[in-house]
Amino acid sequence: MRGYDWSHLRPSSVLTLKMRMITFFLVGLTVHVVFFLSIFDIYFTSPLVHGMTPQAMPLAPPASRLVLIVADGLRADSLFTLLPNGSSRAPYLRNVIEEKGTWGVSHTRVPTESRPGHVALIAGFYEDVSAVAKGWKENPVEFDSVFNESRHTWCWGSPDILPMFAKGASGDHVYTHTYPAVEEDFASTDASRLDTWVFTQVKSFFQSAKSNSTLKATLLEDRNVYFLHLLGIDTNGHAHRPMSQEYLDNIGLVDAGLAEVVSVVEDFFGYDGRTAYVFTSDHGMTNWGSHGAGHPSETLTPLVVWGAGVHNAHKVTQSQPYNDGYLQDWKLEHLRRVDVNQADIAPLMASLIGVPIPLNSVGVLPLLYLNNSDQFKAESMYTNAIQVLEQFKLPNTYVRNAICGLQFSLQHSDPGQAGTEAPQPGTALTDFLTNRPQVLRIGDNTSSTLVLSTGTPQGCVLSPALFTLFTTRPKEVIVDYRRSRRTKHTPLLIHGEAVEGVSNIKFLGIHITSDLTWSMNTASPGKKGSTKTLLPQEAETCWTLLTNFYRATIKSILCLSVAVWYGSCTAKNRKARVVKTAQGVVGSPLPDLDSIYAGRIQKKMKMIQKKETTLSFLFTPYQLLTESKQAEFIHKARILIQLEKYEDAISLCQTLISHALEGLVYYHTYDRFFLGCSVVLGFVGWTSYVVLILLKTHASLNRHPSLLKQGHSHALGRLCLCVTVLITVFLLIQKSPITYYIYCLLPVPVWYSVLKESGTLTDLIHSVPSLPLWKCFGYFMLVAFGIELLVVSFFHRAMLTVGLTVLSLWPFLSGLFGKAKFRSLSWFLGCLCLAAFPLMPVVGREPNTHLVTCTGLLTLFTSACYLWSSRQRTPLHLSDRQQFVSQMLHVAVCAYVPSLTHSSLQQKQGLPLLNQIISWTTLASSMVVPLLSSTRLFHRLLSIFLSLTATYLLLSTGSEALFPPVLSWLMFVWINIEQEAMLSQGVSSRQELSTIDFSANIDITKIRQLKLDDIRRSYFFVFFIITAFFGTGNIASINSFDPASVYCFLTVFNPFIMGGLMMWKVIIPFIIVMCTFETIQVATQLSSRSLFLIVLVISDLMALHFFFLVQDYGSWLDIGTSISHYVIVMSMTIFLMLLSVVTHIFTSRRLILWGRAKMHFP
Repeated sequence: MRGYDWSHLRPSSVLTLKMRMITFFLVGLTVHVVFFLSIFDIYFTSPLVHGMTPQAMPLAPPASRLVLIVADGLRADSLFTLLPNGSSRAPYLRNVIEEKGTWGVSHTRVPTESRPGHVALIAGFYEDVSAVAKGWKENPVEFDSVFNESRHTWCWGSPDILPMFAKGASGDHVYTHTYPAVEEDFASTDASRLDTWVFTQVKSFFQSAKSNSTLKATLLEDRNVYFLHLLGIDTNGHAHRPMSQEYLDNIGLVDAGLAEVVSVVEDFFGYDGRTAYVFTSDHGMTNWGSHGAGHPSETLTPLVVWGAGVHNAHKVTQSQPYNDGYLQDWKLEHLRRVDVNQADIAPLMASLIGVPIPLNSVGVLPLLYLNNSDQFKAESMYTNAIQVLEQFKLPNTYVRNAICGLQFSLQHSDPGQAGTEAPQPGTALTDFLTNRPQVLRIGDNTSSTLVLSTGTPQGCVLSPALFTLFTTRPKEVIVDYRRSRRTKHTPLLIHGEAVEGVSNIKFLGIHITSDLTWSMNTASPGKKGSTKTLLPQEAETCWTLLTNFYRATIKSILCLSVAVWYGSCTAKNRKARVVKTAQGVVGSPLPDLDSIYAGRIQKKMKMIQKKETTLSFLFTPYQLLTESKQAEFIHKARILIQLEKYEDAISLCQTLISHALEGLVYYHTYDRFFLGCSVVLGFVGWTSYVVLILLKTHASLNRHPSLLKQGHSHALGRLCLCVTVLITVFLLIQKSPITYYIYCLLPVPVWYSVLKESGTLTDLIHSVPSLPLWKCFGYFMLVAFGIELLVVSFFHRAMLTVGLTVLSLWPFLSGLFGKAKFRSLSWFLGCLCLAAFPLMPVVGREPNTHLVTCTGLLTLFTSACYLWSSRQRTPLHLSDRQQFVSQMLHVAVCAYVPSLTHSSLQQKQGLPLLNQIISWTTLASSMVVPLLSSTRLFHRLLSIFLSLTATYLLLSTGSEALFPPVLSWLMFVWINIEQEAMLSQGVSSRQELSTIDFSANIDITKIRQLKLDDIRRSYFFVFFIITAFFGTGNIASINSFDPASVYCFLTVFNPFIMGGLMMWKVIIPFIIVMCTFETIQVATQLSSRSLFLIVLVISDLMALHFFFLVQDYGSWLDIGTSISHYVIVMSMTIFLMLLSVVTHIFTSRRLILWGRAKMHFP
């Protein structure tokens, strides 16, 4: 807020006004932060669930080891396209494709970045968005991976990728070997040396293993993975573009290095034919050297698989189901192409070496890559289906059902007919158990009906209770929770005979004692497990069989109902030496009881979470996968495999996977509509409240006594309190997280405030006859059209050009042209010049440092012209003159630095140290130097312009460098033409711009009320803010910014510093527009609060519009774009609220250095 002269008011009134302003600002900021964060709870929550059981293939795998090679940043067309002479730049891989491997295109998802790509490849799921704020090396959510499931994994490559998989692995079986981060230098003489380092390290590793017996024995074990991460191609693509000779030569280097590594690996293992190879990429790259969005050049990556268990090249004569034309371009139409989604590669790798599929994988096994029996393919697909279903289904815990079934049997059996040896079932049980029709259905075939009167239905909870009653002598265990146990229990009678009371009983394999201690229960499984660990020691078999034997015969005994009894065990009972013994027999780490218990407890699947936190009458389960349908799917699949109908079993498993993935999304988004309604209700309430405050405090309405009496005010308060209590109780019953309380309760006080201001609405109605209705209607229609134009501009930047063209006609349509011809023409030309920038390409521009240098010269020329023309009206103090001269010299230096840096990088001489020092010094001083200048209006604005332009030049590579000078020119004209607009409205007390001092306090008695024209000013401000944001780029698209923009500051890859510099490049035009708006508020004698409230309403209407446009269907690019648009608008609103305070300080405060004389202006 600007400084005001409060001397005309009483101190108490001044304090009250200031407190109200500060309170409103803080409340508004809080409300918008809540609205902003709501989108993360609605759309950006982690989809991962934990506690599933690993699913491994029951059959022996075809490969003993896997070599995974990821060429970071490699495009599919760059690898597969032949040279003009018909040869390939990757001859070894081309030979693999044509003779001994299977190939295809791996389709990645947005964002096409290194971390999400590797997570999809190795863990099988697409990175959840909560990873955005966590960095590249840290795992925001722990996840399983092929590396974690392997016996050992060795990795070589980048320090940005490898550590996250080592951190996420259980145990110490993932070994990483990385080069220093400083090696990832875009200014490097040859980035391909990064790949050479990897190949050299791998060859040295296998060579040293020949003389190291311990390491050699470890390498000869099965289920080992070797991961080679090759970053050279990506680095060369960023530095020189994918069409450069450096990028293409790097592909040839990778091909030659890969051939050598394969030869070394095969030689080490004696050409045993048990090694599988997977070559792919994490993402592609655009022609201009960036990635992150959804262009085909970024999402289409190569996939070549060969070796053990993989089909050889399959020649085809018929046309293939791909209409993209790539087969003909790549001369591969005669070889079968098998495309996959990137997450499908994880289950493929797991299937080849026989490790469990990563627990959170959503990939579907691509069977056309496997060269194995139909039974192996069917079993693999069945394992894949069960693994995906595990993420969806309920935990297998039936303790409550078993107890309920026992209660049912006791309540409905006839005690008179029950005997101690063979009690007969009662009438209800007889009706339930006899004459049951039963059929067998396989696919579309149904057997004839068979009527049964024996046994119990499969899965019936009565079975254990009836079995106990019919085959054993009934016994009774009494668990007494009373403090006083002086009275005895009435005995239970069956056929007149008392049931025997005992202190413990065995029910469903669990020993239950009257005091609910578990010593007896833990002793029995321990003894059984110990005896069974002796059985497999004599057998020499594979790891998979031993592990399956352990799970079936030992783990099943130890962990029977572990979730019930383990938590109440003593420390002594929890020690399970059986697990350690079995671990030695199997030869592989096995989960201990602590981790098993924790996993069972934490096994909160999406459906059980939602069912437990939703009232039963409000819960709608996913109909395609109810419990009965899950069991039916699994049962049918097993029957089909047993009947050797493998194709039908595979088809059924693929359907089950599809339903399970849809069900995961269903429960993950279950609360989306409910939360969305709460946020929209709060949004509408807040916008209504701001409008009412505007009308009440800043508009000239006919005031009338409030119709809301004191009693009605109390009734309204009580009503809102009741609504708050009801919502709180409802959320408590639902066991909702704390954020749900915020989203659902926030609308209550907001709407309470709206209803309290209903008197203002009444005043507006009474003032309608005195208002120019047609003029008001016209203004609001124009603003509504303008808001829609801004919304469309988020999707089509050219709409900003249309808007600027319309704005250029404003002086001619409003009659200002006749009073200020020169300024009107300057406005017209400035709008048209600025309108050219949204038409320029966002990406793909070739660097042109000559334009940057010319921009610096243009800045110097315009600054010198202004200082010369204004020397009489606003004389400069000597210190100010010296500062402006030094700033202009600084701009000249900064205009030359990009050209010098670009030349040095082109010659591969690296980033000059002097250039780097100048760049960082300029950045650090850009917000400090203007504070040393005079606070006279145009003096301060010129200092800000010179300081920010110097930084912007260092961050520019071409034509975008012209954007700040053109924008500043238009902003200068806007300030002047608004003065003419004030004069045409009859405001005679306007102040000359040259005499305005930002630091002077404003007489609060001269602050005027709002007029309709102020709505136009506020809209202009919002429009220019959007233009400043999208004028030269679009932050909603990650690849809109060229990494070359930051090469004056650093060339070593650092995503956070680079991202911060690019964000500062976006903020600089923001500051120019904000300073202009601050100046207009001063010049037009308006309260900064009043104009900003109008801006707040306009931006909130845009945010509400984008909230309704958010979608969770369609392509991933469409989904991400719709969400990011809302996030951008909300972030911009919050940012503007904070930036308004910063801008006030930036314009009105001054730093006085020691020994500097105080200045006096006439």
